[in-house]
Amino acid sequence: AEWLEKKKDAWDMAKMSMAWAEMVLRVSGGQLVHMVSHNPMVCWAMLVEVHQAHGFTTWLVMWQRFYCAMKDVKKSMGTWIG
Repeated sequence: AEWLEKKKDAWDMAKMSMAWAEMVLRVSGGQLVHMVSHNPMVCWAMLVEVHQAHGFTTWLVMWQRFYCAMKDVKKSMGTWIG
């Protein structure tokens, strides 16, 4: 990605190493296999791509939440819509 290349040029290597180490400490075992790069932005992009929910089930859940949404009694209609 072009935006990633522009950001990589401005990063300090020490900060990137610290961020990568923090990410490695916080991910679960199933996510650790995607942390092969030492660049935290590449690792983050890989995790988002692999573990982000998408598909028919996600679409179905969003529609279910939309149809079942209810306004709180204390809120005005304008506040709830906005």
